[in-house]
Amino acid sequence: MRYLPFLTCREASRLITAELDRALNPFERLGLTMHLKICDACPIVVRQMALVRRTIRELRDGSER
Repeated sequence: MRYLPFLTCREASRLITAELDRALNPFERLGLTMHLKICDACPIVVRQMALVRRTIRELRDGSER
């Protein structure tokens, strides 16, 4: 995986997904941050993933009641 100068959207997407399971290393974090600043589409993916995580958490917490 390339880290610099820029990630592709595919590489950024993999890191967005990987971040759900583990902490990104500093180089991955830097590459993703840089990519999200210049890309119009990938920040939407980040927001969608956050919505999915939040919805799953709410459904899980609601089922425990």
